[in-house]
Amino acid sequence: MFFPLKLRQMSVWLVCMLVFSSSAPALSQMRVEHSAQVAAEAFSTIVTYATWEGTQSPDGLVLSMPADWDVQEILIPEQEGTSRTHAVPFLRLRDGVYRVEADVFHLGPGQTVAVRIRTGSAGTGQIRITPLERSNGSFDQRPDLGVETEWELAKRPARASNHSLQLLAADDTRPEFLLDRSVRTLFEGDWSASFWMQTTATGSTVFSSWSGREGDVYPFEFVVDPSGRLAAYLGTGSQHFGMRSRGPVADGSWHHVVLTRDEDARRMVLNLDGEPVDSLALPPTIVVPSQATRIRLGERPGVSGEESAFQGELDELALFSGVLDRQEIRSLRTQSRVPDRSPLWHVTFEKANEFDASGTDRSWNVAASLLSFRHGPTDMQVIPEAEGLRLTFVAGDPDVLEYQVDRSFDGAQYQTVATLLPLAEDLDRLEWVDRTVPDGVVYYRIIPVYEDGPGRESPAIKAGIGTEQDLSSVRLEGNFPNPFNPTTTIRFEVMEPQEVRVSVWDLSGQMVASLVDGHHAPGRYEVGFQADQLPSGTYFVRLESATGIQTHQMILMK
Repeated sequence: MFFPLKLRQMSVWLVCMLVFSSSAPALSQMRVEHSAQVAAEAFSTIVTYATWEGTQSPDGLVLSMPADWDVQEILIPEQEGTSRTHAVPFLRLRDGVYRVEADVFHLGPGQTVAVRIRTGSAGTGQIRITPLERSNGSFDQRPDLGVETEWELAKRPARASNHSLQLLAADDTRPEFLLDRSVRTLFEGDWSASFWMQTTATGSTVFSSWSGREGDVYPFEFVVDPSGRLAAYLGTGSQHFGMRSRGPVADGSWHHVVLTRDEDARRMVLNLDGEPVDSLALPPTIVVPSQATRIRLGERPGVSGEESAFQGELDELALFSGVLDRQEIRSLRTQSRVPDRSPLWHVTFEKANEFDASGTDRSWNVAASLLSFRHGPTDMQVIPEAEGLRLTFVAGDPDVLEYQVDRSFDGAQYQTVATLLPLAEDLDRLEWVDRTVPDGVVYYRIIPVYEDGPGRESPAIKAGIGTEQDLSSVRLEGNFPNPFNPTTTIRFEVMEPQEVRVSVWDLSGQMVASLVDGHHAPGRYEVGFQADQLPSGTYFVRLESATGIQTHQMILMK
């Protein structure tokens, strides 16, 4: 256990118990503990979390995933009301299908199961967790109570526009920085700290300004607690005050963290992935230490080789004077900068070495990162026409030299069939007509090409041409009105009975709403979308079905 104080231990457990006891779900089901779609690296470790909301423990679980993915570990709480976990045995039924039975585990209301998985090749993969019910000596699956997450897996690029710091278990030294010019701001003024993190390790120190000695004052410390959630602390010398994320961050995907301190409002706010998740009232007085503030990545300053050392990746650490607003936080997430505001301290890890707090030029373990602040093609659409298939997409990155169009007839082997040059204006829609595609199903993807090489490929889009049966059996008509403020109606038509999913995404690739997910009979459907809490800008409605993905651009103008 890495927390040095019983007070801090108890605060985490109490928050955990309050979160669990404050919810009283009407349905017995499982709930995903993070975004419905997350991104990670191919052939890496990820962790998916799901919380049981039933009053009685299920009789087991079935886990389904792509055949080349492997379950490494299944973790459940040791007892109700704590975040300590232990591994339970499981059975591998066949490739991609696993089962754990109730005689080796028990899930109480509000308890979370964590599944550690080794992923396979790049592409899209779904993980489904389905409860089991014992009946007449056998186990029946309850798909109506299960949950599903979708992961986008990409290859780690050999070259990239962005690099991150990799902290491994074998690291004997961690980067440490001296912030002498910012020390009084950190303890008395308004400031904002921002960083990106990626990990699957729990019970670890992400980075810290606390020496670990009782009585020492510190402005912040970030840790991943044993349940995989992010906690942020500050210390006054006599007390520790903390905040905590609602869901886990130790899942193998990248997360953006911003902590703000508002002196006038006497409040600190923890933001995760662009949304405020917790806050606390500042204590009445904080004694400003005479020495400069040290920040150590992956451990506490002055401490080396502690058991709670962080393992994962960090990137884009920055400290700003003043309180960042929601729009500025969005700019950091999408562009790694805030317009008209320069950071007091900024570490990008674009170089393999830099001066640390001791003034020594030390080497760091940096690598090309999947985390990218380049904007790839968005709103891809394929429109069947008499002369072929018209592929269109929005090109929003001014640094792209050209767009490469790849085509596949099996979804696996691709061949470049066209090269498109970007137009003069940002966010222009490019299009190309494929007049040579034969009848049947075809897949397309777009790869932006920069001066330093190809960027990340877009998700593949599937289409068909030929007979009427080959064409999509569901059609996304669009939204009305468009532009809108703050409500609009999305319409789609289903020609054959099938599963349909409708969701809304922002420009940064984050899902902001899930509107439809279920079986639909033939007919025309309408679903309302409410955007009161969203800022003005461009959004995309995405319709997924067995025949592929369709998207449509929406403009929110407030």
